[in-house]
Amino acid sequence: MTPSISGASRVLRASPGFDNPRLKANNALVADHAAAWIAPAGCLEKLLVTEQHKRVDTFVRPTEFAALVLRSPDGERLRLYFLTIDADGIGRMSPLTEPALTDLKAGWRVEIALHNHNFHPGQPSLDGVLAPSEADAQFAVNLATEARLQSAWITNGLHTSRIPASAFGQFIAP
Repeated sequence: MTPSISGASRVLRASPGFDNPRLKANNALVADHAAAWIAPAGCLEKLLVTEQHKRVDTFVRPTEFAALVLRSPDGERLRLYFLTIDADGIGRMSPLTEPALTDLKAGWRVEIALHNHNFHPGQPSLDGVLAPSEADAQFAVNLATEARLQSAWITNGLHTSRIPASAFGQFIAP
């Protein structure tokens, strides 16, 4: 593991705010696969984190977003759907999934579900954890079943965990 990935893995294992054993299990699973799943954030993740930060200053009020990346039937184009309620959490995902499912019927592939877990100034127990919450894990499982989702990504803007669909069933979901 590179030092930066090792640091991300340590954050997962040591998150003091996650006394819930179910969340600790999800954190440990990502930490155990850090070498394969965690990498520096790419251009897409950095772009979306920056756009969200422009909307609501992360250092004033951390917020979350979710995005879906779809590939066209001919493999030549990508389509991105983005959802936020400018709050720490998202809630109802149907405004994101409904247009994607319509595209799925037209032959598009749902490749990536991308979600951010921000750093929270003054609340280090919430800082940029790269593992799915129980709700995140359930969303990935549901979308894999309904739309053949290929990968779930969680980013904090510095690093991203890229979890393959084959691992979704290993996470604890509600």
